[in-house]
Amino acid sequence: MKDGISKHNGNNDDKLDPGELHNLSKQLSTLLENDNNQNSIDYLDVRGAILNEGAVDGRPLSDNGKLEIRSLGIAFYELFSGGQLTAGADTLGHTAAESEVDELFGHNPTKRRSLQSNTSLDSLSQVQSPSMASKSVEPLKLLGLPTALCDLISNMIDNVDGDSHDNGGTYGLISEVRDDLKLMIDSPSLYLQDVDLTKAVNVGLQFGGSLYGREAELQTLKECSQRSISSECEVAMICGTSGIGKSKLSREFARSVNDDDGSIFLSGRFDRLESQPLHAISSAFDKYCAWVTMEDQSTAEKVSTALKENMGEEMACLILMISGSAIKDHRFFFFGACRDDEMSESHPLNSMLTSMNSLCGTKTTKIQLTSMSKEALNEMVSTELSLLPRITRPLANILHHKTKGSPLFVKQVMMELFKQRLLYPSLSRRRWVWETNKILDMKIPDNVATFITNTFDRLSFEVVSALVILSCFGAGADISLIEVLEKEIEQPLIAPLEDAVAHSVLGKRNGKIYFMHDKLQEAAYSKMRPEERCLHHNRYGLALGFVAVRERDDRLLLTAVTQINQGGPQAVIDDEQAVVMANLNLDAGKKAMNMSDFFAAHSFFDHGISYLRLRREHWNEHYDLSLELFNFAAKCALMNAEHGNVPAAVELIKTTLSSLDEELPSAVTPTVIKKHLDNTKKQLALLSDDTLLSYLAMVNPSKIFAVELLVKLYGSLTLFGERATQRIIPLRVIQLSLTYGMSPHSPSAFAQYGSYLALIEDEFEEGYRYVKFALSLMKKIPSRAHDSTTMFWSTHTRIHVEPMQSSIECYLDAYKAAMKSGNTYAVSSASVYNNCCLWSGKELNAVVDSMKDTMKESKYHKNFVVLTLMMPMFRVALRLIGQSDAPAPQQDNLTNAFGETFSEGDNAGKYATLLHTMYFAKLSEALIFRELNEAEDAAEKYFSVDRL
Repeated sequence: MKDGISKHNGNNDDKLDPGELHNLSKQLSTLLENDNNQNSIDYLDVRGAILNEGAVDGRPLSDNGKLEIRSLGIAFYELFSGGQLTAGADTLGHTAAESEVDELFGHNPTKRRSLQSNTSLDSLSQVQSPSMASKSVEPLKLLGLPTALCDLISNMIDNVDGDSHDNGGTYGLISEVRDDLKLMIDSPSLYLQDVDLTKAVNVGLQFGGSLYGREAELQTLKECSQRSISSECEVAMICGTSGIGKSKLSREFARSVNDDDGSIFLSGRFDRLESQPLHAISSAFDKYCAWVTMEDQSTAEKVSTALKENMGEEMACLILMISGSAIKDHRFFFFGACRDDEMSESHPLNSMLTSMNSLCGTKTTKIQLTSMSKEALNEMVSTELSLLPRITRPLANILHHKTKGSPLFVKQVMMELFKQRLLYPSLSRRRWVWETNKILDMKIPDNVATFITNTFDRLSFEVVSALVILSCFGAGADISLIEVLEKEIEQPLIAPLEDAVAHSVLGKRNGKIYFMHDKLQEAAYSKMRPEERCLHHNRYGLALGFVAVRERDDRLLLTAVTQINQGGPQAVIDDEQAVVMANLNLDAGKKAMNMSDFFAAHSFFDHGISYLRLRREHWNEHYDLSLELFNFAAKCALMNAEHGNVPAAVELIKTTLSSLDEELPSAVTPTVIKKHLDNTKKQLALLSDDTLLSYLAMVNPSKIFAVELLVKLYGSLTLFGERATQRIIPLRVIQLSLTYGMSPHSPSAFAQYGSYLALIEDEFEEGYRYVKFALSLMKKIPSRAHDSTTMFWSTHTRIHVEPMQSSIECYLDAYKAAMKSGNTYAVSSASVYNNCCLWSGKELNAVVDSMKDTMKESKYHKNFVVLTLMMPMFRVALRLIGQSDAPAPQQDNLTNAFGETFSEGDNAGKYATLLHTMYFAKLSEALIFRELNEAEDAAEKYFSVDRL
């Protein structure tokens, strides 16, 4: 090619390599620079064809202007072909008009570009005939120039005749030429690279991972992150309808933070049909653990050391956990995504977002995503088809009209257009083309869900059936699980699902097969009639359940039981199957408890009970199974602060204890308490500590259950306000332990007994003895589940005997033990520890911070007794450090564990414990600051409640 424009390999099948793309874009840029080498494309004059936005001012061209564009096209043709345009369009040599062109421009390209001629444009335009339009760029294509550049030149040459090729279109403004050239220069790999026709034909239309039209939302998310990490505590929530691009925005943000500052992005997905406990959280931190072990060995060593210190040597091998001591210098930014159109105002997530600021001072930024604009949609279509925006704009406008700008809807429609050959790669044009009129006439539903459901009708029956089965497991499943299910139900699954992958309904990665979008899963699931869904879930759950039991596969067991429970009792065919399902739920619940997911565990136990209740005589026929399910369900409910109807629960426990021959007195008077206390003292007087430590473990099932019920009753009475009955419960547990053997609750009963002797009976020496014995017995009991309870009650006495500054740390030890085991005494231990720190002279700012954390935890666990006690002490601490913005009293109107509101005027006695605690705290605060009138009032109310 002459005039410094290099030739490209003439092989039409070759693609431009990156080096050639760079050279070509550089050559275009050179052509579009003015003589002063200013990097702009506002100057190019070829025989009067001016690319100058200021001169043209965006006005449509006159006929004379169209000739200017044609002249420019002819000039570009000459520069890239090395020859002159002829009527035959197949000759690259000089024509009869060559002398005229040489006379005007010479052989120097710079002169050609800079020379302005007043020669009539008509004389040059007559060099070619209108018949050249369709053939004008064939010589350029034979030279291997990119299709986009050939089409640009063709559109300029064909401009006068208004001849627009399919999906092309001639230029109406010179500014359009300038814009197209600018895009080619700026993004040569996108707009100068020819489409890979082989891939396009064989694979079909594929979408990349680019983000379109969300620049402002992405910037908002970045700013939230920076504020959260640098100073303020802030979270962000991306909201919008399904398919609007929430996940795409999240992924783009993750990529940007990884690239910008090396942050680690952890993600987890909440799925209603997900079976694994805490899956969203565990999957997120699995990624962090993998990063730690591969990228940051120093952090891995810190985590390992922290585990040894906090969890014992037996945990030393676990280096894949996050420890606060190992990441204390790290800052976190949390953001989520939700479908806000499917949530009511009372939805828990909305409630949480509303209360975030008031609960913990955390600002919440809501990022609302709406449909794409026409410009953003055109950018998407242009990029995905590798065509200039000017060319794709008509198609984009049609798509926007039919889909209202929903990104998912647009993709689904474009894929459907490809399948119907309305959008296809043209071998002759070497790019994507489309049938405009047929697309306009195409009937498309108003919403993407209906559209996707209709497209499933064109898949084979086997593929749809396999998709329906996969949809029962949520967003996706392990391929290994599908293989097991395929074998058990004797139905083809893997091959049909592979076919669905080829149709871009599913994706495959890392041993998983998954739906490409939630709407696809929902569409597949909707193919089942609602009344049949329970039968499907039941069938798949039982099939996997038998394999899980046989192979002792815990993960498969949880998946199987989740499927069974999705089916529910209505899918059970007989009593025998109901018992099988109850047993499977019991096993799954225990696994979930071991993983500290008490919500999932409670759900399993509750479902197990629902299957048992299909048999009226289940207590008689399956006593042990019934006992375990109800017992574990109660434990989990307590852990989850699901107090329910406490008075009814108290009556139920008392009735059950009576059936176990452990009936409590109907009225617990001081005489009754003294009688139980004297009997316990008399029994223990004959036994030394060594003798007691040598006692065997309790093995009688009914007595073990009775002890469990007594402990639950003690906790319920704390909320209910029946303190007299509370005092005899530890004594009954000790008496049962002396008769039937020690239970895991025996150490805490001895600790409570010792504290009662020391603090109520003023028998400090004897009480301190049993407190120390309780700690020794605790170490002998294999279970660590109740260590925190024993430590908590023991410390009540120890702080009166041992130096307070050192002994109060035992409350902190009790808190740590409770957090490890999931014991509800965690909040109580932290509360008492904070109060003791206040009175013992600890640094006040640290005490205030610790109190804030405990109060947040108390509110989360609905422990209103602790919260009631802490509020006055918290105000005291704030006032002592001189903060004038101490919160106003909040005890006069509390919402308690019953979900009701009560006030000081409540005289039912139902809330005596809460009121008693509240007035004691008020009395303490008033006395500290010498507010005698308030102290007198609080004392009067305190003793009036005490009389209740």
